[in-house]
Amino acid sequence: MRRKGELTPAQIDREWPHQVAVPSIDSSGVPLAGDVRRFTARMSICSRGHTVNDGKRQYHVFCFSDPDDAAIFRKAFGGEDFDPRERGRGANWMKWYRGKQEK
Repeated sequence: MRRKGELTPAQIDREWPHQVAVPSIDSSGVPLAGDVRRFTARMSICSRGHTVNDGKRQYHVFCFSDPDDAAIFRKAFGGEDFDPRERGRGANWMKWYRGKQEK
């Protein structure tokens, strides 16, 4: 359920298309949350992200409008490119179908 004024997943995918998946490593599901916030303070990062699971691990997805910011972040935190077309739909929204683009 979405609240009035809240960013939709489609809006995030359009406005912040450069997305990086980083393995979740702490209890909140965000890798080194304080470090991420400090590192991205001056970057083109979206205020919302999401998590996905590829069947083996859980990942937190960070979304950027600038491809250079995404590349710097990916290198610093050991992430990998995430294509939103590989995200599940409906009840499977949290699944990451690597290499398979959902229709």
